[in-house]
Amino acid sequence: MHSPKTFAFFLVLFSGTAALASITGTISGIVTDPGGAVVAGAEVKATNIQTGVEQTITTDTKGFYSFPALPIGTYTIRVHR
Repeated sequence: MHSPKTFAFFLVLFSGTAALASITGTISGIVTDPGGAVVAGAEVKATNIQTGVEQTITTDTKGFYSFPALPIGTYTIRVHR
């Protein structure tokens, strides 16, 4: 049988992991032109309003973009073709 100390250690270990998992988010979408066609190769920039930190990616052949593991916050998204 496991001791209470072992149980407490794993409880703290896994609660910390859960807390870390909740401090990021993902922004994703599909870029389309006014006619509804997807835009491949567009530059998409996400800017954190509070910190000013910017990240830039390029849409894939289906116009898809994704910013995974962003710190929680408010972002502006700008697209340049």
